[in-house]
Amino acid sequence: MVTVMLKWYKELYIGKHAEKRIDRFRSRIDQGKRLPRIWLISLASNGRDQLDIFDARNLYQPAFRARCPMIVGVASDYGEALELVIRIADDVYLGRGDGNIRAWLEGREEHPQGL
Repeated sequence: MVTVMLKWYKELYIGKHAEKRIDRFRSRIDQGKRLPRIWLISLASNGRDQLDIFDARNLYQPAFRARCPMIVGVASDYGEALELVIRIADDVYLGRGDGNIRAWLEGREEHPQGL
């Protein structure tokens, strides 16, 4: 099985419970291997919304994996994923003064800078 490479945000948001094992999680996700329930945050796939939160097990489906936008966050559970979304929204508001998460993340991906 050929695995589609995923695009990861350079300044990835990581939940506090996922932090200790992030290298293992990323490696296994990239290789298409199974792992315990991990939640990922990506740019929205539909173009209307800003972000998607989904269970990493969705990436086992080739069609889902092939159309997965850039992953911007990794969390150990859904609640932690929601906390990361709040953190992202706060960073966007502080950085841009508005709520355009997609534009802010894409801009930082092209021109990285510390917070």
